[in-house]
Amino acid sequence: MHAARVGDPGALRGALEVSFAHLGPALVDVVTNRAELTMPPKITVKKAVGFSLWVVKAVLNERGDEVIDFARTNTLSSFLR
Repeated sequence: MHAARVGDPGALRGALEVSFAHLGPALVDVVTNRAELTMPPKITVKKAVGFSLWVVKAVLNERGDEVIDFARTNTLSSFLR
């Protein structure tokens, strides 16, 4: 069995090409940031309300550090793109 672990986005294509070319099963483990924001094609009011509720619940449940980590990750990544 072929296995690859990818932590650098630039190495993903090569790892996938090698894995698909392998005759037999292959596993590709892609390391991602758990707080990375994925943007839907269209943001609806329902999605915005759901996100807002997540932020409020996180702060009220003393998980404000998750909200701060989320904001840092996605603010910085938007400038790097």
